[in-house]
Amino acid sequence: MNPRSGGLWVPRQAGAAARTAGALALLLVVLAVASVARAAAGPRLTLSVPESAFSVGDHVELRLQAGGPSSLLWGKPEVDVSGAAAASWAVVEPPRPVADADPPSWTAVLAPLRTGTLELPPVRVTVRRPDGGTETIPASGGAPVKVVSVLPPGEKVKPAPLADPVGVTGFPWEWVMPVAVAVLLVTLLAWALWRWRRRRRGGGAMEPARPPLDELRSLVAELAGAVGSEDVETICDRLARGARSYLERSTGEPAGEMTSFEIQRLARRSGWPAAVQLGFRDVLELADRVRFARRSVAESQVRDVLRRLVAAAEALDAWLRPAGESEGVAA
Repeated sequence: MNPRSGGLWVPRQAGAAARTAGALALLLVVLAVASVARAAAGPRLTLSVPESAFSVGDHVELRLQAGGPSSLLWGKPEVDVSGAAAASWAVVEPPRPVADADPPSWTAVLAPLRTGTLELPPVRVTVRRPDGGTETIPASGGAPVKVVSVLPPGEKVKPAPLADPVGVTGFPWEWVMPVAVAVLLVTLLAWALWRWRRRRRGGGAMEPARPPLDELRSLVAELAGAVGSEDVETICDRLARGARSYLERSTGEPAGEMTSFEIQRLARRSGWPAAVQLGFRDVLELADRVRFARRSVAESQVRDVLRRLVAAAEALDAWLRPAGESEGVAA
């Protein structure tokens, strides 16, 4: 060892050790700050939906992604379709966890019940902290969903024209003769059946078409008797068609081609009484939930909407009928 440099060797070693210790201390401080920042971020629930247009009754898949400290215990998210959201959304499948997802995530399926740009219903989840306390976290994100009508805008759907038969030249006698014979036989059979029914009734005239309100009352009585013995979805399908048929015959509007939301818009534009609008809205919404969202309903709910449909139709019939006209006149 050089005695002249021996006095400098020890201070240089001490300086290197001090710099190493300072770097380690700085690294520990950075890791501690990052850990504190993650803990301070708190739990969060992010909602996302596909960016595309949907129609009434389509399935819209929601993706729910949890975030926050790993020490949190997450509950099951809940989709709230009560209140104002009940007129726009129905839950087809409640939130289900995604397998092996870390942090946790869930998927849920909704069905829109009307057209327009619809805000998503509220979604919230409850988390439990390590200290035993709980906190309810609302979901953030999720752009409004655009729901379009199934009818072409400003157009009437017409069937495509039939193409001419391929390879046929001249008049197709080989087709016309069998068809003509079949039509003649059916005509003769119908005429004989008409004569037989006319003789049984003593030659009376044929029964005229029933008024729309009487026809609806008859349908409701038939459906009320079928509650409990017939499938609820079939009852609601006949109920929705019967309500639209009554509105089409009574008002002259093409209600049979309208969605439930379009019928509500027609009611507001035409100035129907508030009780009539509310009655038809509740009837059509319950039918849509059963038919499109596959929601189960109690028999008492079905009987209640049947009674409300008749009451709303009677009020609308009285509102549409000019003064002095007898009840139940056919449209």
